[in-house]
Amino acid sequence: APLVTLIALAVWLIVIAGSRYASLASLLMMASVPVLLALFHYDSAYWIFGAALVVLAIYRHRGNIDRLLHGTELKIRTSTAGRGG
Repeated sequence: APLVTLIALAVWLIVIAGSRYASLASLLMMASVPVLLALFHYDSAYWIFGAALVVLAIYRHRGNIDRLLHGTELKIRTSTAGRGG
């Protein structure tokens, strides 16, 4: 599903650029895959498998989700090279 992959990558890039939270970007990218597979009329086995992977991703990222909800998740920092420290 190359188009689904490209759109999911775009979701990841947009969320990274807007929030600087890698975990949030990863979760939203994963969540977009089964939705996109369904929207593009892929066989239900594909989007059901994708949804199962989202459940696994949520389980594996539960610590990150908790930190996001409490405002303590670390953001991707921009480079400080050349700024004197």
